[in-house]
Amino acid sequence: MTAEYIEWPGASTFPGSHTFPGWDDRADGADVVHSHTGRVWQETTNAYQQQVAALAAGAVEAAVTRVRTVFGRVYYIKGSPDTMPSFDGETAGDTVRVQDASTLDIVAEWRWTGAGWERMQVSSEQISNLDVGKLTVGAAEITEAVARRLAAVTGEFLSITTSQLTVSEQASINQAVLQEIWTRIVTADDGVFARIRAGMLAANSVTGDAIAGGAIDGMVITGAVIRTAATGARVELTEDGLRAYNAAGDITTQIRGQAAEIIGGTITGATIRTSAGADRTEMTQVNGLRVVKNSRVVAQLSSSITNGLSLMNPATGSLTPVAGTVFGGQFKDKTYTGGAGAPNTGNRRYEKMDFTASPSGRGIVIVYGNFAAGAASPLHMMLACSKDTGYTNLVCTTGYIYADGGHTGGAWTVMGLATGLPTTGTFSLYPFMAAAGSGYAALSSGWSVSRLACAFIPT
Repeated sequence: MTAEYIEWPGASTFPGSHTFPGWDDRADGADVVHSHTGRVWQETTNAYQQQVAALAAGAVEAAVTRVRTVFGRVYYIKGSPDTMPSFDGETAGDTVRVQDASTLDIVAEWRWTGAGWERMQVSSEQISNLDVGKLTVGAAEITEAVARRLAAVTGEFLSITTSQLTVSEQASINQAVLQEIWTRIVTADDGVFARIRAGMLAANSVTGDAIAGGAIDGMVITGAVIRTAATGARVELTEDGLRAYNAAGDITTQIRGQAAEIIGGTITGATIRTSAGADRTEMTQVNGLRVVKNSRVVAQLSSSITNGLSLMNPATGSLTPVAGTVFGGQFKDKTYTGGAGAPNTGNRRYEKMDFTASPSGRGIVIVYGNFAAGAASPLHMMLACSKDTGYTNLVCTTGYIYADGGHTGGAWTVMGLATGLPTTGTFSLYPFMAAAGSGYAALSSGWSVSRLACAFIPT
């Protein structure tokens, strides 16, 4: 088979994969080769023609090989700016140009280094003599370094160095043009700005020995001394705390963070409290000083209270001014009608009365009793109060002897100091009256109690 050239892809022949991506000098297994233009290549058996063809083919192949070696080979593929050749080059210097599939514009160019594909960029030398006034740009990406090199009669600039500007007497810029100027980079020895927003400064920071301005809005200022003035009457905030100075430079008030204390000064219109919990002490302008226990005010010191102080009265469950008050006193009584106060255990008539305990566990007990009796002589009556129903743990007691017969009665009061009482919750006292006849024999009938009363005053 004589070596001939074929063109691929063609309408009449489809060579093997060794022909990719474009040309080959083989036509395996074919006597007649058709090109895509309709040409026919016919095998010849003439020895002279074969020698001439061989010499021509060798010369062409040598020339092509030399051109490829010196200048490299150029390939065209379809893709996007990020498309990279999927095949290896043959010789260092081979070039692949990527065309947009729709517009066929060159969107990327790659060069084979002998080891891999390297993206090619347009060098500054290639555009050094370019007349930018003749350029029409639809969309372009220009790095800052390139943008700084561009100069034009008319243009928009991303960065302007003020030292490069020369303003003549005839120069003027109208307000509309000024509002269209957007400066991303300004290089100047001095500048005055109405506002600089966050994100417009490098690293979002300002470094300097002195910064002056009407307002600084931000989230955190660290490592600074903030003060209203350098000397005289002022307020300063430092790492040691907050201090206020008078005109002489003396500290009048300070809040020390490390010591958790406020020294000097006056706090007005504030709520000061030890905690936000159910048990706390708090002070306000309206209520004064209040002690709160289980979310309930048990003591209050305020100018709005008569004599200034009120305390919780356990008997009533409310605050009571302490001046002129027997504080914490409790009173219970029982009145009987129609003989209902007859003895209810032996020769005694008692009533169980409950009281709120005092933290001291002690108090004064005052008992009142009133009875009615029939004909009995002698008649011995006793009024007492016990801490139990056994009548052995007496708080106070006294006796009364009625020695005249007839239908009559009597009333009197006894008092004593009770100790060892519960300190929390409630406790019970048992005021009672008892009767005895001749020889102090128990008398369980013929008399009754009209009223029993008991008062408890914590001490």
